[in-house]
Amino acid sequence: GRYAWQTAAGGTFGFSQDYQYYPFHYVGQAYHTSPMPGKYVTSGPYRDTVNFMIFSDPMAANVTTLRVFSLSDINGALGDNGMNYKNIMLAMKAVSITATDTEHEDNSCPA
Repeated sequence: GRYAWQTAAGGTFGFSQDYQYYPFHYVGQAYHTSPMPGKYVTSGPYRDTVNFMIFSDPMAANVTTLRVFSLSDINGALGDNGMNYKNIMLAMKAVSITATDTEHEDNSCPA
């Protein structure tokens, strides 16, 4: 797949350090594009939007949280073999981040 950083509201490319988004210290967005060939998919490529938020917990010393959310940019993206989950995990592996705690905020992809 291909990731492409997007321009933030403040005009920066990739991540933006803007305290108007408090409690987030950094926010970023990327598009992930993949052809997703398969049994029911005959066209593509398909794009997903991946949002990143980095913040520190003022009550816990030396703890930084990275919150990532991936959303399909086409409706009816069911049966895509967990592409949004893969978008997140591939990005984390690419920068050598090991998740110590993963959860689905809305239980959309239960294990």
